[in-house]
Amino acid sequence: MTALELVDLTKSYANGPTIGPVSLAVAEAEMLALLGPSGCGKTTVLRMVTGFVAPSSGAIRLRGVEVTAMPPHKRGAALVFQNFALFPHLDVFDNIAFGLRRRGVARDEIKRRVERLIATLRLDGLARRQPASLSGGQQQRVALARALAIEPAVILLDEPFSSLDAKLRETTREELRALQREVRFTAVLVTHDQAEALAIADRIAVMNAGRLEQVGTPQQIYDRPASEFVAQFVGHANRVAGGILRPESIGIVAAATPGARAATVESVAFHGASSEIAVRTAEGARLIVAADGSAPARYPPGSAIAITWPPEAVITFGEQQ
Repeated sequence: MTALELVDLTKSYANGPTIGPVSLAVAEAEMLALLGPSGCGKTTVLRMVTGFVAPSSGAIRLRGVEVTAMPPHKRGAALVFQNFALFPHLDVFDNIAFGLRRRGVARDEIKRRVERLIATLRLDGLARRQPASLSGGQQQRVALARALAIEPAVILLDEPFSSLDAKLRETTREELRALQREVRFTAVLVTHDQAEALAIADRIAVMNAGRLEQVGTPQQIYDRPASEFVAQFVGHANRVAGGILRPESIGIVAAATPGARAATVESVAFHGASSEIAVRTAEGARLIVAADGSAPARYPPGSAIAITWPPEAVITFGEQQ
């Protein structure tokens, strides 16, 4: 079953760029990442789904019902903000219950739903705690519980990890993915972070300058990008004759290896278990080569090395899996 469907959705501005047309379908219990650089239109698309921005044309359907002209509170889409936007004066229970009370749900039903969500999202013992006393991961779970309480067709997450530090961002997104799989809610995650999208999404929709460039699984997007923009934006990509080459496709070999290309190491970036080596070939091309964590000691700047790659590793655009 399709939870969310966008059909030729557009937004035009008198003195700005046009967004769309965007056509996209999100299945029940799927997590789709809407990925693109700042200003590409992804947040505008999200706000059209919520009803905070009116589209210029096109249709929005939630579980088969057209909601394009409906006000936000009647749509069945729940938005989780960047900073989770919990009410500081309300405890965990009342934060989760907020949307239900606004909708006039009976007190007994509110209690039943909130207690179930507290148990499901592992918030036991926190019902009467204030948001300020919670960790970042706990705050995220409360924000998700509040969104899930109204039983929406889709939960929309707008850069939900951007305000967190690197370590907390990683653990919180892993927890979100685990919860999404466990509870099986439908989610659209807006992000500019390609590593984030690759790590947790079932599918990725890549946007550029208001248009969808490609929609596919993380592996399809990475292995078979539909355009040079997608190849360059999602992961590192080296431009070589005939197309694009991923750093991990390049091997460092003995100079006598047939077909090897001579190169000089310009710099090495150490990332712990892995490294990235920037090399300059004899022909003048600058390439990034993926290597293990011992690379800085073995290939210091100025080292003469030889590299090679299989012809089939070169990505040519327009191919789809």
